[in-house]
Amino acid sequence: MSENETDNPIRDVAIIPDAPSAIAAREALTTYQEIQKVFDEKMPDAIMEIRGKKFRKKSYWRAIATAFHVDCTVVGVERIEADGDWGYTAVARATAPDGRTSDGDGACMASEKTDRDGRPTSMRQPAAKHRG
Repeated sequence: MSENETDNPIRDVAIIPDAPSAIAAREALTTYQEIQKVFDEKMPDAIMEIRGKKFRKKSYWRAIATAFHVDCTVVGVERIEADGDWGYTAVARATAPDGRTSDGDGACMASEKTDRDGRPTSMRQPAAKHRG
């Protein structure tokens, strides 16, 4: 072994394997923002405003799931009670074609708009799953 070599098996391993360069990360983020802008422009009815802040509706996320072959499933729903009101919390999982997953959660109360079963409409399970 030369004086520059060590017996450390991880000496040649990057701190973050396959980490993008700053330029590649900037380009990827720019591409993401351009895609988001296209969806925002093409689907203005899928964006709502609450107290001055814009939110993307379920129809927006369904379009994203369809366009990018993302499978979305509800993995948990729980009824809650708070301050004389009741509602639901839910966790949903999005799975990309490569198997990568991301969970998201949400909550709503009965004092919001409800469906015919008495559940807040924002918590309804999608009628069909989006598959690639």
